[in-house]
Amino acid sequence: MKTALLLLTILFSGAAEAAECRAVTFKEFQSALPASATRVVFFASWCASCSRFITADRIADTVFVAAADEKAKAEKVISTYLKDRAASATCFLDQDDSIANAFGVRNLPFEKSLRELPKP
Repeated sequence: MKTALLLLTILFSGAAEAAECRAVTFKEFQSALPASATRVVFFASWCASCSRFITADRIADTVFVAAADEKAKAEKVISTYLKDRAASATCFLDQDDSIANAFGVRNLPFEKSLRELPKP
């Protein structure tokens, strides 16, 4: 029994952490952007076509924003599509639609360069 428990501990100790999406307003979003970020991708858990924008190939320069969604559902989507890289993704939950409004999001998925980030 101890051997089985030890084996399970070893197997799952390297398991990837799940994604975490932090609920923020536009002002908080602006101050929390990583320096490496160059694009923003808006998505929702209920949006089937959003999955093509949630890829790990540009994870270092991408900020994911869950629009009109619930935190747990958004985190599940990010974790599902980014798999073992989900914990390193920058993900925000648009708390009051202020981020989507600032970028002029009208439909999902939506991708935009952060160079077009509205100034405060």
